[in-house]
This record gives sequence, structure tokens and C-alpha cells, in this order.
Amino acid sequence: MHVNYILSICSQRIVLTKRLRDQGLPVKHLNTVFQALIVSRLLYALPSWGCFLTGELSGKIDVFLRRAHRYNLAANILTLSELSDSVAQDFLSKIQSPDHCLHSVLPEEKTSSLALRPRGHQFQLRTCFYRFMNVLLSTIVCIGCLVCHCVFMHLRVFMQ
Repeated sequence: MHVNYILSICSQRIVLTKRLRDQGLPVKHLNTVFQALIVSRLLYALPSWGCFLTGELSGKIDVFLRRAHRYNLAANILTLSELSDSVAQDFLSKIQSPDHCLHSVLPEEKTSSLALRPRGHQFQLRTCFYRFMNVLLSTIVCIGCLVCHCVFMHLRVFMQ
């Protein structure tokens, strides 16, 4: 539903951009307008909702982007996977800066004397087991607090 809404808004913006093209705006400037009006709308919060897309929905977005290229509004053919990869890479490079507010959340950097293939980052990755245990323990603590709170509320009602 969200993707259909975004594509309907972007389709309306395509009509506006086509009118600019028909008025004689150069292709270079059309690409800038396309990036500002349409691609920015697709990229907004893409890391949060992009991972939940089905193949059909991501295909709809890819078809939309190919259509924009066919109308000569985009300089090159974009795909959703390319856009999401560039957004993720940009975000990772920004939070690696020591001045960023999320830098303290990153795991410690991994040091290795071996000549390994290059990666996008040099951080020590935690295993899924530890992440699972943290989630499990926090859930148990929350359920325990909820049970204690319910018991306390019932006792308080009975005491009155």
C-alpha cells in the first residue's frame, strides 16, 4: 500500500517534469529536477521500509524508474537495489565518523594481520547467538516486570 502511494505521488511529479521537458528545459537540468523531486521521494526512509518489499513491489519501482529513463527524464537507468545500496553505503560512511551521534553504537574495529578480501567496513561483527540471547533476556525481564506489575496492582486493589 505504501509503495503504491509513493508511486502515485511520483507519477504526478513525472507529469510535472514532462511539462518542463516540453517547455524546453535542457536534459542536464531535467535530470537534476528528477533527482530532486522523484528520487528523493523514493529514497526517503528507504532503509526502514525497503527490506520489507516483495519482489513484485520492487519490480513496480524498477518499472517506474525505467519509464522515467525512457521519457528522457533520468540520465541513466536506476534500479531500487542500486539506490538502496548507495543509501546504505552512504549511511555507513557517515556513522563511521567519530563526530556522528551513532558512532558509539558501532562495534569495535576488527584488526587482522591476514590479507583478506576488502570489505565495506572493518568492524567486529557480533554473532547471532549473542544478539538472540540479548533479545531473549530483555524479553524475559520485560515479561517478569509486567507480571510483577500485574501482581502488585491486584494486591493493591485487594488491600483497599
